[in-house]
Parts: sequence; C-alpha cells; structure tokens
Amino acid sequence: SDEELHGFADADWGGDVESRKSTSGFVALYNGNAVSWFSKKQGCVALSTMEAEYYAASSAAQELVNLSGIVSEFEQSKNGHSKVFLKVDNASAISLVKTYQNSKRGKHIDIRAHYIKDLYTIV
Repeated sequence: SDEELHGFADADWGGDVESRKSTSGFVALYNGNAVSWFSKKQGCVALSTMEAEYYAASSAAQELVNLSGIVSEFEQSKNGHSKVFLKVDNASAISLVKTYQNSKRGKHIDIRAHYIKDLYTIV
C-alpha cells in the first residue's frame, strides 16, 4: 500500500513588530491526519518574503525527513512505502529550490538551499 506524508509550510514576513523577525508555520498530514505541526519565530531577520518562506521550507523539510523515517518503520511492517510532499506557496522560494546555484545571497542561505536542493533531487 502506498501511504502519503504531506507537509505544508508558510511564513509571514517581518510579522513581529518589535524584532521584525518572521514566523514559520508548518503542518504535516499522514493519510490526511495531522501528525506534526509548529509555529515558531525564525532565528534571524529575513530580508524578503522569499527568504522568510525559504527558512520556513527548510525547517519543514527537516521535520519531514524525521517524520518520513518514522513512517517508513510503519510501512515496512505493511510492505509498502510512503510518498513525501512539501507544499510551499511562494513561487520565488520554489524556483530557488529547483534552480539554485551558489550566489551572493550569503552562506546562511547557501547551506539551507543545498539542504533542500539535495532533498528535492532525491525524489
């Protein structure tokens, strides 16, 4: 049987009026049921909506990797495998994952970009 793990990531940009840090939001659904979620302030100030969304996607991808390990344990007992999806609603962030090359954006984005890009190419 094929099971599905869906992650949904989003961010507000500069939503904290005092620090101007953005907030990442995430929910993971396994076969339509919420199994993990978070809402947390990002560790640094994002300079654009794309950057805030990208940080949210990076955190979501890390959580999905952890969850997929747990789900695969369940699936082995049923002789199936799980499909994993991450949904992000920012076209620029999605484009960055698909076409990313080293840039002048900075090392902090480079590391996150390569992490998500590696996960994207695995699929």
